[in-house]
Amino acid sequence: MGSKFKKTVALLLVLSMNIALFAGCTGEEVKTNEQEQVQQDRQKEGTQDDDQKDVTLNVMHWRVEDAEVFDRLNEQFNQEYPNVKIEMDPVPTKNYANAVTVRLASGEADIVGVDPLGQLINKIPAILKGNALYDLTGQEFLDNYNPSIWGDNAVYEGKVLAVPTSLNTVVVFYNKDLFKELNLEIPKTYAEFIEACEVIKAEGIDPIGFGGKDGWPVNVDMIGVEGAIVRSENPDFYKQLATGETKFTDPLFVEVLSKLKEISKYFEEDSMGVAYDDVPVLFSQKKVAMILDGSWSAANIQMLGTDFEVGVFLFPGSDNVDPANYVPVKYGLCWAISNESENKEAALKYLEFLSRPDVYADYITSVNQMPTQDGITFTDPLLTEVAGLLGNNIEFVDQVYPPGSNIDPWQSLQAMIIGAKTPEEVAKEMQDKVDSMQ
Repeated sequence: MGSKFKKTVALLLVLSMNIALFAGCTGEEVKTNEQEQVQQDRQKEGTQDDDQKDVTLNVMHWRVEDAEVFDRLNEQFNQEYPNVKIEMDPVPTKNYANAVTVRLASGEADIVGVDPLGQLINKIPAILKGNALYDLTGQEFLDNYNPSIWGDNAVYEGKVLAVPTSLNTVVVFYNKDLFKELNLEIPKTYAEFIEACEVIKAEGIDPIGFGGKDGWPVNVDMIGVEGAIVRSENPDFYKQLATGETKFTDPLFVEVLSKLKEISKYFEEDSMGVAYDDVPVLFSQKKVAMILDGSWSAANIQMLGTDFEVGVFLFPGSDNVDPANYVPVKYGLCWAISNESENKEAALKYLEFLSRPDVYADYITSVNQMPTQDGITFTDPLLTEVAGLLGNNIEFVDQVYPPGSNIDPWQSLQAMIIGAKTPEEVAKEMQDKVDSMQ
């Protein structure tokens, strides 16, 4: 851009500012237009400079199954930024926590997928306390997301450190045709849920599918049970754990464990030997009537296909509390930039690209996840039904445990299910972790 043009723009800007003193609103409009033009010209100049530099961005995440979607989106990105090579680096979930810690410390990764910060501070506090993530506060592309996401799961010590890209909840997937055949209504209370399980069991069908072989799924079931029991009674229960005002051994939390143990009686035979990924298969084959699971399983259920209509409802943990008032949610993949990255400008361009409403809509509908931006339309009726349950949301319980307690009770919960431990013993083990931290 020539210097003569720049001087002309600058002169117009000065003149417009003077005119604005006398011309009121008309002058303000001229001022705004000229300022925007200058800003756009500067951005173009900056882009041209950046485009001369070849950059390789290492993007680390655990969404191995999204490879084809990212390949397509990265091609679009390269049409606009041909100098930036995107090196996708998917790492399986079971190895991810250790891998992301190492890569952030070494600077090998430029962009990383992280858990919501509420969960991160509990499981890998060094990432946040060690200032490993770049401050995204003030980036314009953040405005594309629903304002509700900018809470403790994205903000730490006043800084926006992560961009939650998806939302998950825990629901009961059920065979609508079977419920209709057995004259069963969607249960609104815990007693009604148990009654439905009994009716289904009497027909020789396992009421609930559960994949205990992988260990961690039992945590998901507890998440589904907990909300309408504990936080309906005491919204601050988990904050008070850290100060000793409440305990896991209190009757309120023991009730959660007791009900989890009770519903486990309706799991399929040998559920502890069934792989998590095999449960949707059992469901599609009508061998189980329901699955208490994350909304992310909607994609697998739809992919497998069924010859019956699939529906969803929220698990009714209580007999006197509407489960719709306590919908457990967790943000999924959250994008963050490493503070050790030497390519922060290119990384910001990539996050801005992924955050554009059209690009984001393409991604979120392709991977069948719940959105964190507004205005997303699903063609999938099951996802539409899941989305309709959202509203009065609370965080997954594993995101509100006392920071640094590193509580992950799945082994104790499994022992409880097979009868090796009581709910009271599991509650004491969880409390012991809090006490040792204090």
